[in-house]
Amino acid sequence: MKNRAITITLVAIVLMFFVGYFGIKEMALKDMNLNEKIDRVENYAKKGEWEQAHLVAKEVQKDWKKYDLLININYAESEHSLFDESVESLVAGSEAKDLPTILTNAKTAKGFWKNLNKIVPGP
Repeated sequence: MKNRAITITLVAIVLMFFVGYFGIKEMALKDMNLNEKIDRVENYAKKGEWEQAHLVAKEVQKDWKKYDLLININYAESEHSLFDESVESLVAGSEAKDLPTILTNAKTAKGFWKNLNKIVPGP
C-alpha cells in the first residue's frame, strides 16, 4: 500500500509541475505578441523605414531575452539557438538595411516561435 501512495504522490507532483509550468508560460507569453512585432519589422523594412524596423527588432530581441529561460526549460538547445540566431539576424539586418536578411529571418523566426509555443513541439 505504501508503494501505491508514493506512486500516486509522485504522479501528482509531476502533473502539478507541468500544469504550473505551462500555466505560467501561457500567462507570461500571452501579451508578448512576438509574431505581430516580427511582422511589423518586416513591413517597416519593406517600406524602407529602417529606423522603425530597427527599433521594433530591438523590442523583439528584448522580449525574447526576457523570457528566454522560461521557454528554454521545455525545448531543445538547437531550436532555442536557431530562434535566437534569427532574432539576432533581424536586428543586424535592420541595422544594415538589408531587406533579404530581414525577410528570410522574419519567416524563420515566426516558424520557430509557432513551434516553441506548442505543448509538444514538432521536429
